[in-house]
Amino acid sequence: MFDNDKKLADYSDQERELLLYGKGRKIKLPSKGGPIQSDYEGIVPKFNRLYIQRDGSELSESTKAKVNRFVTQVECPLCKGARLSQTSLSCTVQGYNIAECAAMEVGDLAKVIASVDHPVAAPIVSSLSERLQHLIDMGLDYLSLNRETATLSGGESQRIKMVRQLGSGLTDMIYIFDEPSIGLHPRDVERLNRLLRQLRDKGNTVIVVEHDPDVIRIADHVVDVGPHAGALGGEIVFEGSVQELYRCDTLTGRSMNRQSTIKEAVRVPKGHLKIEGASAHNLNNVTVNIPTGVLTVVTGVAGSGKSSLIHREFISRYPEATVIDQSAIHTSIRSNPATYTGIMDDIRQLFANANRKSASLFSFNSKGACPPLPRPRLYLYGFGLHGGHPHDLRNVRRPPLQG
Repeated sequence: MFDNDKKLADYSDQERELLLYGKGRKIKLPSKGGPIQSDYEGIVPKFNRLYIQRDGSELSESTKAKVNRFVTQVECPLCKGARLSQTSLSCTVQGYNIAECAAMEVGDLAKVIASVDHPVAAPIVSSLSERLQHLIDMGLDYLSLNRETATLSGGESQRIKMVRQLGSGLTDMIYIFDEPSIGLHPRDVERLNRLLRQLRDKGNTVIVVEHDPDVIRIADHVVDVGPHAGALGGEIVFEGSVQELYRCDTLTGRSMNRQSTIKEAVRVPKGHLKIEGASAHNLNNVTVNIPTGVLTVVTGVAGSGKSSLIHREFISRYPEATVIDQSAIHTSIRSNPATYTGIMDDIRQLFANANRKSASLFSFNSKGACPPLPRPRLYLYGFGLHGGHPHDLRNVRRPPLQG
């Protein structure tokens, strides 16, 4: 359909339009069974489908870098980023259109919804008010409904999932939570506990994998696994009520009775790393000095801007900092804790010295690598041989299996 030797500058307007947008034209593609008819999509629609409309988290960093060379993001001057038509934006409730409502903080939106008193809207108002109140009870009243999920912290994401289930009308369900208190401020842990109780009181079974003593204390039944980790774990060391756990001589039982004290003597900083005018996400022109030579803890309630302050603003100003977070370790298919931490280098050298061999002999991807297995072979026995029954293998001489 297109001449590969023809320069793009020599394309007519019609040819250029067809190349870029396709418009449903059919093309012939070669195949083993002969040419087949296929729709020609066009460069622009295909690029949009593969890279623009696709979730960015599914793309590799190298692919994102290549795509960004051809992409410019600007706010639509007509809808101002609402991504809705003017007809939709012209409809209002209590003087607000749907985009303005979605941009409100949950606490403010709840007040607007509660002020709607039209009888036709009563069922919708009741349902919306209940769900918004669940978000408020979980300390998420500062969120807006149009907030991108990629900008939510781990604690915020988990609590939103929990609120969704709390608003469900289903009962007699089994819910499993895996350490839901991670990243939560002690104030928010109490709100988390309140939600867990509400799920239970609706007639559901709630199972929580948890370390936080405040969450353990609200349990009706505790199962303590131990006594230690790894090969020393895997046993049930206690099962019973919280009060019985307090009297139990396990690591968890002793930890529940331990009282921690605040450190009184602290080190003197050697200097400061300044963050000035930080405004990422919900940070409001923040300026702070991070002391050097000491251990600094950035704390606050979930959603207060801790991660934005450090992972966005601080890192952008001090890219030489080493970031250690909970993201997955990505290296190669042969990676393991020994290779990633560098311990394997010393182990290989130790074996090399002891055997007077090259260290590469003990490498996974060099001379010491295990050779690939021979290609497997498939043998079919007894099907129609010697005129016998297909499943009669008594008179069949079988060659030895290989591979």
